[in-house]
Amino acid sequence: MNPYEVLGLSENATADEIKSAYRKLAREYHPDVNKSPDAEDKFKQLGEAYSILTDPQKKARYEADLNGNPFGSGMPFGFDFDFNPFGHQRQSRMENSPVSVRINISLAESFKNFKKNITFSRNVFCAKCNGNGGLGEKATCRECNGAGNVVKQIRQGMFTQQFVTPCGSCQGRGSKFTSNCSDCNSSGLKSVVETVEVDVKKGSIFNSQFIKAKGNQENKSIDPGPVIIEFELSDVGSFEFDRNGNVKLDFEVDPIVAILGKDVEVDLPEGGKTTIKMKEYTTNGQKFNLPKKGLFKDENARTDFVINVVYKTPKNLSQEQKDILQNYVSTLK
Repeated sequence: MNPYEVLGLSENATADEIKSAYRKLAREYHPDVNKSPDAEDKFKQLGEAYSILTDPQKKARYEADLNGNPFGSGMPFGFDFDFNPFGHQRQSRMENSPVSVRINISLAESFKNFKKNITFSRNVFCAKCNGNGGLGEKATCRECNGAGNVVKQIRQGMFTQQFVTPCGSCQGRGSKFTSNCSDCNSSGLKSVVETVEVDVKKGSIFNSQFIKAKGNQENKSIDPGPVIIEFELSDVGSFEFDRNGNVKLDFEVDPIVAILGKDVEVDLPEGGKTTIKMKEYTTNGQKFNLPKKGLFKDENARTDFVINVVYKTPKNLSQEQKDILQNYVSTLK
């Protein structure tokens, strides 16, 4: 599977373009919205493609496999290596992994600019062992002879397949220490909880936020990865949303009112009310489109607000009301 093709992107797509394409297509093929037989499979495929392109480890493996590297899926996490049979490794790209955070904001909050504290966990290198995973003197790992990788063989019938995996004895480091670090259980990493203040702006639900150098730091020699913040709507009341972000509302109307026509008040997504001039003979299912009264896509652009008229059968009529309607029915041929 080519994740770029799945998302309809070129291979030089930016992180923002990847996010935007995924969110748009995920809305389009979400099983709750799209009832076509292949929607669920397409939705899962989109999720897999997005996961590959936003996870440095998965992306490195994908690119390694794409370039014909038979060891792509066996490389140490977080890095993409070219294998050298003489035991040397050349690192072609290094980056620490991001932290992904999902934040719920209410429908009312999505129309405002405000600040919000978010709390998340991230991995940092252990201060006690300086991220080495051990203490004391450092010696070359005897298992891999300092390479960090070991070659394993699997026999399949008449053939023997070789592949490279990180050394289990030294966790791919190529060396070991005389004693293990108890603070990090020899992993070299510790989980810490961070709280940061972020600016939540209008349109945040359509646009992920990136906070540089606040994510994981598995490799102490380079800056931490980013924090990727995605916002999701909550407390939406009776409002619904289509795949383009337009706000939809089923507005219940007495059929008699719809036939005779009347000015009616409708709740707006951002709060407050607006008046709809309902003309005579408004039909069930008739739609009123209010341009740029939906969600903010950024500080200036907005989606539409679509009001769908739904006839509501009156109940508990008085005898007088029944008599009026009966007189009307008697005039029908």
